[in-house]
Amino acid sequence: MGYWEDVQLHAEKGDVKMLETRKYRCEQTVVTRFNEMPVSTVETKTDYTLQGAVDMEGRQAFLLTIGENHLSIFPEQFSSAFEMVEDLEKIKSNVVFAIDPANGHMMRILNHSEIVDNWNKYKKEMTTKYDFVIDSDTRKSMEEFISIVDKGIQSHDTLLKEYEMKLPHSILFDEYLVAPVSYSPSFDVKYSSPLFENMPFAFRVNQKVSNETPSLIQLSRTGTDVKGIDSIQEAAKKIYDRKFKPFVQYDFSAYNLSYNAQMSIAPSTRCLLEADVSICEEVENNAELTISFKMRKIIMAQSYIRQGTCIVCSNMTCGVPRKLGVSRKKCTVINGSSTQPILNDDDKKISECFDCKNPESFWGGLVALCVGICIGIAIGAAIVATGGAAAVVMAAYAAAKCAIVVTVAVAAVSVVAYTATHDCDASLQGIWGGLMVLCC
Repeated sequence: MGYWEDVQLHAEKGDVKMLETRKYRCEQTVVTRFNEMPVSTVETKTDYTLQGAVDMEGRQAFLLTIGENHLSIFPEQFSSAFEMVEDLEKIKSNVVFAIDPANGHMMRILNHSEIVDNWNKYKKEMTTKYDFVIDSDTRKSMEEFISIVDKGIQSHDTLLKEYEMKLPHSILFDEYLVAPVSYSPSFDVKYSSPLFENMPFAFRVNQKVSNETPSLIQLSRTGTDVKGIDSIQEAAKKIYDRKFKPFVQYDFSAYNLSYNAQMSIAPSTRCLLEADVSICEEVENNAELTISFKMRKIIMAQSYIRQGTCIVCSNMTCGVPRKLGVSRKKCTVINGSSTQPILNDDDKKISECFDCKNPESFWGGLVALCVGICIGIAIGAAIVATGGAAAVVMAAYAAAKCAIVVTVAVAAVSVVAYTATHDCDASLQGIWGGLMVLCC
């Protein structure tokens, strides 16, 4: 049994509470220029899934996994090398982190042994795959590469430091996970320079709240103050003289780095909604590497409807939507993403009367009334896909054989009373039906 499977088992026993599963789409472009001439471009498009859990003592852990992953490279001759890097990322990105309660950062890799096992299997397969290589220099280079990767994965602390310097990880695991209201005005960011052989250093970031509402906080981050800049300049010059000067020809000038980020956060759920990051490092006038990184939360298809979902009748005169709620005497079906219960087949209670514009003809034959509220799995998916209203049918057969056309949309949960009796309680006599095309 894997580590996260064990967490889910504890959740079934009630020892752990599972948090909302979130899915993110990341798109990153890295462009390298020498003397203002583009020499390489790497574009990646990746889906990440983030699932959290919290134990009885409030300690949080998160599973981060890679879904779709697409890579494009210019020049194309670099593609084969990056395929191996892509495989390694998949191995490393099925990872469970313990979260620091003080700042939301990655504190420990909880399934490190599983990652090591997966790497050992991949290493064996890769060694067998390239067993045909005879050239001594090529074989030596391959063995050195495997050795470097092996040391990085086998060591927990080394691997954790690698995660800390990856943009998706550093953005996802941040203080918003533990501090929905107050944010640090400044902090240090760990950085690994892709331009200068992953040279590690830190730089200072200033942070401010650029916009704030009850449902949304927007953060602005800027950073240029490199820590230990003199030693960084010296290290960058050595690498530049060895790697880039023979091609660029111009002498080393000065190393600079700029960092800008915009983040949108939902404070009530401690959820990152969107992030836009740009990083530029350069040797003035000679060499430049720019990173454009975008991350956004994408909506996951769901097969349920919550209490508080808006419902609107074509014959209503009340002017505002009513809410759909629980009809059962006892309801225990909830999850961590909301305090509102999930509705099932028995739940057909409408919060208030629609105040029908033709009550005599419509409600005159309540005995014969048969109401079908057509909300199914496909509707949940449609709502998610469109981000708006999904048209469905509540078909009613009364004395006047009228039809009610309703629309269902995800609404902000409000406190409504589902206990008051009214004429629209006729819906309680109906049954759930399948998805239907909008009709009358």
